[in-house]
Amino acid sequence: MADLALRLKVFIASPSDVLPERDIAHSAIVDLQRDYAREGLLIEPYRWEGRVPPTFRRAQSIANTQLRTAELTIAIFWSTLGTAARGITGSIEELTIAGERVAKGYADDVLLYFKTCTPTSDPTKAEEVRGFKEAIRSIPEVFAVEFASSDEFRERIRRDLRSWLDRWKGAPHVCAYALAKTPGGAPPARITGENRLATLKQRFDPFACSDTGLKLSTSAIAMYQALGPEAAGEAITSPWASNGPSRLLFRETASNRSPIKDLQPLLDASVVVRRNGELFFGHEEWFYFYCAWGLLDAIEAADISSVERRPYINPIHQYLKAICVGSRRRGVSNVLRSWLINADGITEGKPIVRNFAAYVLGMLNAIESQEDLARVSDEDTGLDVRLYCVASLGRMRARVQMPVLIDLFDRTQDETLRLMVAQAVSRMIGIADYPL
Repeated sequence: MADLALRLKVFIASPSDVLPERDIAHSAIVDLQRDYAREGLLIEPYRWEGRVPPTFRRAQSIANTQLRTAELTIAIFWSTLGTAARGITGSIEELTIAGERVAKGYADDVLLYFKTCTPTSDPTKAEEVRGFKEAIRSIPEVFAVEFASSDEFRERIRRDLRSWLDRWKGAPHVCAYALAKTPGGAPPARITGENRLATLKQRFDPFACSDTGLKLSTSAIAMYQALGPEAAGEAITSPWASNGPSRLLFRETASNRSPIKDLQPLLDASVVVRRNGELFFGHEEWFYFYCAWGLLDAIEAADISSVERRPYINPIHQYLKAICVGSRRRGVSNVLRSWLINADGITEGKPIVRNFAAYVLGMLNAIESQEDLARVSDEDTGLDVRLYCVASLGRMRARVQMPVLIDLFDRTQDETLRLMVAQAVSRMIGIADYPL
């Protein structure tokens, strides 16, 4: 069986005033190639000089295409930000794209350097660089390094590249394990939360009746925690149900509820139906939606009782993701993080709550929770909690936590956890899109 190797492209972005440093960075990458090839890591430098062919297209767009396949970007500035085109210089455009890709989990990192010796060129352009550097310093997630000479940069870039590459050691072996156990990855679900919600709104806008919606969502959560998914076919258990939700669309029917596997019949289904004097959800999707609505309100209120007895099924999670947007997302993330880490003992002896928190944080791509997820994946007493933490790190492509997962893979004897770690790492770096 052939060994698995990972190709890691390193994009060098900078204006032409730091050409010596561009050469140093390129040479440093080439010098490290042999050492890390033994680890299954094939590092490839990319710089636009000599790589962009003659073209009638915008040359920068060709460089940007290469940038979008790079794992690491090295950005270097000194006396100028470069020549502006379309309101932005090429180097700043590259740095912006690289930063966005890192934030979204599609690339690993950006190494940002500023040369500090006094420039001899246009002082106006040098002032632009100083202003840009100050703006960068105000961003908590960004750390930039300064250097005074080419020799200092040579030493620094070699050290930083080795540190970055060392984080990837073991990744090829872990990914090979995943592919050997479960080749490839499952395709994404055909029906996502956004599509589910859009289909519901074709029939009726549930947010138009907030008072009645609150009642239905409260009832749905209580029913689910009592009966699980089967509650979708049960009578709505609430004191107000006997009078009926007057502002909702509902109809009388004597027919029995039958399972519907496609969402299209929702267009002909009422939100609530009355049958033999009792109210029922007209379609299981309405039940799922109102469970998600109730969950969102319950999480914001830190109501653990809404999740502590029964885990929720995937359609409810999808609706929760679709409606947990905007300013509400941050508050939900904060509550879920406190549940995950068992802050003040609030989830002690309640692994289902911690499972839920771990899963939903990954579903919401709450990258701010990655440190908590990494720690709990190693320390929690519940195997399922650890599995969900690992899965969420993989879903959000939190590459910075890759060394933690590789170490966990090497230490654990549990085959289920090892496979989850291997699949998560594979998804992080794009080897296979395991659904997790």
